[in-house]
Amino acid sequence: MSEFQLTFGVQYKAAPHPKWGRVDPDGYVTIVVPDYVVDPEETARKWAFDNFGREWAFMYGVHDPLQKRFYPIGEIGRFEANKSLAKQTCPGCGSPPRQMVIARGSFYCLVCRSNNVQEDEL
Repeated sequence: MSEFQLTFGVQYKAAPHPKWGRVDPDGYVTIVVPDYVVDPEETARKWAFDNFGREWAFMYGVHDPLQKRFYPIGEIGRFEANKSLAKQTCPGCGSPPRQMVIARGSFYCLVCRSNNVQEDEL
């Protein structure tokens, strides 16, 4: 699997992101691209545009790694590039994203009431 991190502008500290309300400029989202994809970077970039529009700042990857120290909240979302944002689910029980709360790099599911993915597991 190839992983790419997507960051967002500081304007989303005060105003909600038009595509995903959990965006925070002090965090980043990770886009996971399956190994069978020929051009993982282009796939991640296309997923970012398809799901976040033009409302993101930078994409980091293998050749240009993210400096995590600049993002104190850490990972605020982890998405599979072969699924749209609306089809992402809780890794524990399969609940849709509207049933998940993401804070400080942890995903807390309101249905199964567990922290299914924590920052140190990523």
